[in-house]
Amino acid sequence: MKTTRLGSWQAGNGSVMAIVIVITLLLLGTFYIWKFRETATPDASEQREADQAAANEAALSQQSSSDDMSSIEADLTATSFDSI
Repeated sequence: MKTTRLGSWQAGNGSVMAIVIVITLLLLGTFYIWKFRETATPDASEQREADQAAANEAALSQQSSSDDMSSIEADLTATSFDSI
């Protein structure tokens, strides 16, 4: 049985294509994971905003539930309206 030169070239071409496909898939997977991790980590400013929101919520829970005038005035003076 004779092997033609064209037949051996096609077999080598298939191996090269398989390697190119595998490398492409690895690169695409790496890029996807890199982008996913980049968006999953919170930014420092987002962390500060979350901390500020938690502090504001804690300050609101410290207000009294009394309805007499002196308690309401004390709550108003203790409330910071700068962040509104």
